Amino acid sequence: MDRMNFLYFTILHQLFFPAEFERSNAFFQATYVDPSELDKEVDMHHRSLRRRLFDRLGHEVSLDRVDFGAKFLAELNKYAKENGTADTLSKIISIKGRCYQFIMECMKQVKIRLPATKNIFKNAGFLSPHKVLSQTERLCFSKLPFAHLLHKEHDLMDRAVESEGFST
Repeated sequence: MDRMNFLYFTILHQLFFPAEFERSNAFFQATYVDPSELDKEVDMHHRSLRRRLFDRLGHEVSLDRVDFGAKFLAELNKYAKENGTADTLSKIISIKGRCYQFIMECMKQVKIRLPATKNIFKNAGFLSPHKVLSQTERLCFSKLPFAHLLHKEHDLMDRAVESEGFST
């Protein structure tokens, strides 16, 4: 067994199964889910990846402080003990560097999807039947998402709803 490839497999396994990406994927494949919950999931996934590489102030952490996961670090230590050569340290730094780059790219890819989903999913939550039919949680028509597509017609619709005796 190639130990270096096993280390790469370990970090991939920790990220994808059953952890962060698998959870997000399952959320998006669900039949009945509140769009605002999807927004929260994507945001949480991004923050989880970001916490691995950045401190609380938003500064990148050193390679020694990156959260690669306990299993990966245990396997890395095992690899270091088995191969006590002078070349081992440079291989370990190379492996950590590649894994760091992979996590950084994953974080960037999730972030690319975040801004577009943030407003869409947040606002789409107001269109759920539970909120639209609720007397207390319902928004007035002009504040519903996508009302900007109707230009100024939403004022007329709000007045029509009020004239029928419905409160907004």
